[in-house]
Amino acid sequence: MQSDAESTTEKWGLEAGLFKVFTNKDDKGNKTKGQQAKELLTRYGSAYLITSISFAIVSFTLCYALISSGTNMTYSQAVHA
Repeated sequence: MQSDAESTTEKWGLEAGLFKVFTNKDDKGNKTKGQQAKELLTRYGSAYLITSISFAIVSFTLCYALISSGTNMTYSQAVHA
């Protein structure tokens, strides 16, 4: 049976699960909030880091490639009008 924090993490991501752990007023069970957070990080932390680092690398590479190829990255006048 999953805890509320685990189901929140699977549905909304690690940040939401950790937020759920630290904002939950209900102290069912014998685990402290620190222990619950550590379990979430142990279970989902590596997947989160791999995903976020991969997205960052792709994003930075794409921006670098566009700028180095001469793409104009300034705002047009239509945006500010």
